Amino acid sequence: MKCIICGNLFPSETSFCSLFSFERYCAKCKVILAQKSTFESIPFDNGLLDYVSIYGQQFISLEKEIYFFQGYEETLKLAIFGPYKYDVILFIDQIEYNLFSNWFEYVKKFGRILLMSLTYFDFSSYMMIF
Repeated sequence: MKCIICGNLFPSETSFCSLFSFERYCAKCKVILAQKSTFESIPFDNGLLDYVSIYGQQFISLEKEIYFFQGYEETLKLAIFGPYKYDVILFIDQIEYNLFSNWFEYVKKFGRILLMSLTYFDFSSYMMIF
């Protein structure tokens, strides 16, 4: 079979039970999809930044990112039904992370911010500036 995420070929055992339900992911991608999210709270001048990374420190290329969006479901439930009311909710990827110092100046005026990403980004170096 061919993994729909990474494109690598992987062996799959076919039986009568699995004749019409094919494996979609290779073992490596299954491990990435099974990872639990991490949650951090980072205080700054006017409030609190809550940061959720869904798949930890795994690298996910921008081309394959769409296959991992199913992980946003739990984070969105946290944002909507969770114990806190967020003023701003942002999805970030590598591009927004690189430009963090440019746009955070405008967002930090809000009290409670939720940042969500597929992979983990280290905001500790940025938060020392603010």
